[in-house]
Amino acid sequence: MPIADEKPSEQTLQPLPLDAANEYNALKERYPNALVGYEQHGNFEFYGEDAKRVSELLGSKLLEKETALGKVEVSGFPREQWASQAMKLWKQGESVYLSGQQEDGTHAQTKYFRREEYLPVNTIVELDDREFRVDSVNFEQGTVSLQDMTLAKEARYPIFRTEPLEYIRRLYEQADVPMEEAVEITVFTALHNAGVAYEDFSPEQMDVIYSVAESGGELEELLNPDFPPEQMQLIADVQNRTDAISRAAAEEAVPGDGEAPMIRVRFDGAQGTVSGHAGYAPAAYDSGRGQPCTAAAQPSAGQRSGNGTACTAQTGAYKLPHYGR
Repeated sequence: MPIADEKPSEQTLQPLPLDAANEYNALKERYPNALVGYEQHGNFEFYGEDAKRVSELLGSKLLEKETALGKVEVSGFPREQWASQAMKLWKQGESVYLSGQQEDGTHAQTKYFRREEYLPVNTIVELDDREFRVDSVNFEQGTVSLQDMTLAKEARYPIFRTEPLEYIRRLYEQADVPMEEAVEITVFTALHNAGVAYEDFSPEQMDVIYSVAESGGELEELLNPDFPPEQMQLIADVQNRTDAISRAAAEEAVPGDGEAPMIRVRFDGAQGTVSGHAGYAPAAYDSGRGQPCTAAAQPSAGQRSGNGTACTAQTGAYKLPHYGR
């Protein structure tokens, strides 16, 4: 019987066996920030805190279910309603992962709705015959902050306006994304990640940035407003040469050796020169000090010092969330 059924006398739910509980736990560990719906007996079921959130947003009943790991709160919706119900959750700012049951009893992804894909930040939309960039999305208030890119490019002055989320979402759905807009999204995403703004750079600097983005190059090392255009272009050229050397080394690898020769590339920031030889770890440099990095210590986003981008390595771990209460 569907969880969302309103008849109180028909709310008996089938227990969740141990293998299903363990599979759900693995999914929740993999998608910790999503509401995870696990199909059982024709329903997509959400457990624990996810169940409370689904019940709050959809108005569905919050019930209690026996599992091999103890009792847990549950809510959800019938399988045939998954598209409409998951969309309702997505529109309210939730990521939703649905794991559907196959004919042989196994589970596989039905759909993964990502919160950030509902209206991607840095998307360009046309409004009142002007171009606007999605600066931020506020699901709680149902609003979008837009930056007027026409003024940003012509007058180099940041002007923002707020519009209803659903209105801008409709414009986004109706628009095709040409190559030019894809490059625009790449550029503004990189600017955002680097903590800098379009207005921080001169038109000549932005010309270099757009040129590198159009060629598929990496932008992270370029995005320093203190770098003159010539230095930014030099960094881009070094990156291109580094990639070319690495590709050449891979192509020249002797079959059966099990490992391609590696290249150590050194960028001399003062002289603007590149040198390298085989036998060392490849393809990274410290743009501020002209020092090479090793494969075990690559530059990490956000890891900066006064001398440039530090060569660091990071690891992370998190704990498997508990299934029951």
